[in-house]
Amino acid sequence: MSRRFFLVLLGAAFLLSTLLAPASAATGDLKAKANDFIAVKGNEAIQTFSVKNRTERYERFRVLLSESFAVDAIAKFVIGRHWNPASETQKARYLKQFQAYLLANYAARAWNVEGVKLNVRQIDLTEDGDAMVDTLIHIPHKEKQDVTLGFRVRDYPTGTRIVDLQVDGISLIVTHRADFTAKISQLGGNLDKFCDFLAERTRGLEDEADLAAQFEASQKVK
Repeated sequence: MSRRFFLVLLGAAFLLSTLLAPASAATGDLKAKANDFIAVKGNEAIQTFSVKNRTERYERFRVLLSESFAVDAIAKFVIGRHWNPASETQKARYLKQFQAYLLANYAARAWNVEGVKLNVRQIDLTEDGDAMVDTLIHIPHKEKQDVTLGFRVRDYPTGTRIVDLQVDGISLIVTHRADFTAKISQLGGNLDKFCDFLAERTRGLEDEADLAAQFEASQKVK
């Protein structure tokens, strides 16, 4: 597993919508909230990806999505201007397919997370009341064992939420939006065709995970 993909994997577990309206909460305890949220949810997410059985791993990740992600808001954001003109049937199909894609993209394969830990190093408050959380990911089985990730955390009526994640200085939401909108435009703006494409990509990710698992099993037999 490449270091960058591992970071994207972890980022997916933390990523929450940037489209929710922030609450006017007091910032006095935001540092403590941000610290607890990142420390607890981060290490919880790491363990989710280590579950060997795919069905169980999918179910745990699905719970993680429903409890921690604004999935619909994220789904709408990443296809940009192509959301509004779509029919209700197309929107419903796309939202369902997007969640299936997320499951396959980040949980189709179990990962070696032995000894992997996330630790909060520093938290600073921004001028507009957010918290910038600097973390260190320790990956003992990789050549570069310690990697930094930055999180921008905000208080909402429903609790503490991450509004931005920096992976090598790049936002995951912005990256997905660029990829998805470009593909939809290539398909003539047709959301049905994009759903077909997303379904095919989802199946491909699961097929790749199956092949990887078969290869690992054959190596153990030898």
